[in-house]
Amino acid sequence: MVFGGRAMGAVYTLFVEQAEVSREPGGNTYQINIYWRTEESPQKYQGKYLAELYKGTEKVGSQDTEVKKATFANVELDEDAFYTLKVTVGDQPEINKTTPLMVKTYENLTGSYNGKILKLRWDEPDSGICGGKCKVKTNRSGIYSFDVRPYICGMEIPMDETYFSEKEVFTVTLEPFANEYSSGPIARLESIFCPGYEAITAPEGKKQLYYRRQSPDETVLTVTLEGEIYDDDAKGQTKKPEAPVIQGPLELGITAPYQLTIKTDTLLNRTDYDSFVSKVCSLLTTAAMYQILEVIARGAGQEMEDMLYYHCGLRPDKRRADVRPGFSLRLEQAVYMPKDQMNGGDAAGFVGNHTAEYLVSLAHGEDMDYLEFDSFLSLMDEEIYPPQEQSEVRPVGAGILDMCAVRMRQPFYRIQYPEGIYSSEVEPDIHAGNHVLMLAAPGWEDVPLPLNGVLGKDGQNEETSAVPYLLFRGRSALTLIISVAVNGLEKRIPVGTTVRKLFHSIGVYGERAKEAVLYRRSPFGEEAKITFSEGPWEDMPLFHGDRIEG
Repeated sequence: MVFGGRAMGAVYTLFVEQAEVSREPGGNTYQINIYWRTEESPQKYQGKYLAELYKGTEKVGSQDTEVKKATFANVELDEDAFYTLKVTVGDQPEINKTTPLMVKTYENLTGSYNGKILKLRWDEPDSGICGGKCKVKTNRSGIYSFDVRPYICGMEIPMDETYFSEKEVFTVTLEPFANEYSSGPIARLESIFCPGYEAITAPEGKKQLYYRRQSPDETVLTVTLEGEIYDDDAKGQTKKPEAPVIQGPLELGITAPYQLTIKTDTLLNRTDYDSFVSKVCSLLTTAAMYQILEVIARGAGQEMEDMLYYHCGLRPDKRRADVRPGFSLRLEQAVYMPKDQMNGGDAAGFVGNHTAEYLVSLAHGEDMDYLEFDSFLSLMDEEIYPPQEQSEVRPVGAGILDMCAVRMRQPFYRIQYPEGIYSSEVEPDIHAGNHVLMLAAPGWEDVPLPLNGVLGKDGQNEETSAVPYLLFRGRSALTLIISVAVNGLEKRIPVGTTVRKLFHSIGVYGERAKEAVLYRRSPFGEEAKITFSEGPWEDMPLFHGDRIEG
């Protein structure tokens, strides 16, 4: 009943309980909901309410309602504008309430989890946001809630996975608040998973290692490569192919930003790897080639006996290893003097031992990128080693300075321990099976395969040897060295060292070794824990940058 043009009953106070903005699926429109409550006279208010949406001072929507809620659907909102909602008692315009709305909240939310800390990042939020609530939902361990302070662009939440009963997958939601009643669009991240390596024993008994990026059942790993990866030809035209390069589980894209895709549910074999490398090596820049080799070594599923083949081209059966940026090169030599310069005795000319270690890095030159041996830099003096024709191919003498020779400046190097190689000295009958060769080449395919007789038996070059090589004569050892960390201390070890060998070298045996935890750098540069599904994995070869704790 209406008396004197007013509805029966009166509203004394109006309270906004909730005002929320949510982005509608499949577009750039929003839905706005507002709920309120009132304090009224004993005779309840029977009239209508007016809900209005304002953009600044301009009214852009309104509706009458008899219930204490209103919905604006399919609304286009400007993220840079300021919006408010106003609710008025229809018969009592002096009773009203206005609350702000936030459109731009936690945009471009990203997250990562390393097993100990959940890291969240987002764009700078609207200055009107006074804070928010972060909820982390786990599959089996409940929901965790955290306050989000105003004006921040990220947060780090300690969540040690050792306290969970099983490996968890997180769902994160961020709900911003303009005040205690008004909230903006919720930001959500699905399936945040601690990246990790899973070591398993296959049904046929072979030990394998898989890398998982976002979830336990991930089947595709995609890594965005840095910069322009395709090289230019002699005419300055890019060598980019017309279609993606695909071989087995590996695929290289042709659209910038360039991506390397690895099927993580497919075991990589050497045939597919070698075929893929041969397809792309003539197309890529040197830096891109090394980047892709690194990503494959750390991201593809592989059998344990193949790990070092992908990591550094180690082939014990072929007596070879490839030099990679970041490694070190250790040269150990026994130094002798000619017998005719010795004053009697049976010392056989022995003088002493010489050991040197050189860090390998990729240097940028005017004509090409090339591997550089850092400790040699001060010796690069043209007065000692004047430039020679790049076309010259000849053995280089046994000294350390020979690595400074211009003809040895190349992007790719291979250490070769040949069987039955003959000396390059005059006497062809001097057998030197312990000589060490380091081969250099401008391209991946140009490095010759490890064959006996890289040097001819007559002490001269074979014409098939088309690259410069450095010969370390007699009683020399050339070893690739990698760095690992054990309980925070750096250890420099030869390529091929296993967990077991490292433990034994530092006096760790038995149960202590089983308690150790191994972390490996992922294709994305972060550390990822290696989880062993069964039994000790002490025969696993270590990679450059591995970390062991325990």
